[in-house]
Amino acid sequence: MLWGLLGCLVLGMVYQFDYHPVKGRSMSPTIESGEGVLLKKHFNVTRYDLVAFRSRSEDKLLVKRVIGMPGDRVIVSDHQLMFIPDNGTNLGTTLTFELKEEVAQRLKGLTTLPEAHYFVVGDNQALSNDSRHFGLVEADQLTGQVVLRLAPLKKAGLVH
Repeated sequence: MLWGLLGCLVLGMVYQFDYHPVKGRSMSPTIESGEGVLLKKHFNVTRYDLVAFRSRSEDKLLVKRVIGMPGDRVIVSDHQLMFIPDNGTNLGTTLTFELKEEVAQRLKGLTTLPEAHYFVVGDNQALSNDSRHFGLVEADQLTGQVVLRLAPLKKAGLVH
C-alpha cells in the first residue's frame, strides 16, 4: 500500500510539475544562470508571475515575468509600447517599453492586448531577449509558472 501511495505521489508530481535549469542572466538577480526552478504546469496567469514558455524563434524554454495581460489598454507609437493603467488593472503607473522595429510594426494599431496574449520581460532588461524583441507570447506557448528555486540547495525556496 505504501508503494502504491508513493507511486501516486510521484505520478502526481510528474504530471503537475516540471524542473527547468535556467541558463543566461536575463532574470538576474531574481534567478541566476545555473539555478534550477520548479514549474507548476497547470496555473492561471496573473500579472508579475514568472512563467516559462517555449520560444517560437529559438525553440527553447525561456523564463520571464508577465507584465502585460489580455485586455490591458496599450498605445503603440513609434517604437514604444505604453501600458495605460485603468480601474481594471493593478498597474500603478503608465509603463513604457522600447520595442524592436519589427515588433512595433506587428503591434501597431493595438489598443488592448488580445485574448490569450501576454507581454513578458526579463528582470535584467539590459540583457533580456523578451517581448520587446520577439513580440507577445501566446497562452499555448506557456509551459509553467515558476514556484520554487530547487538548485542550488543553499538557495532553495520561493521565487518572487
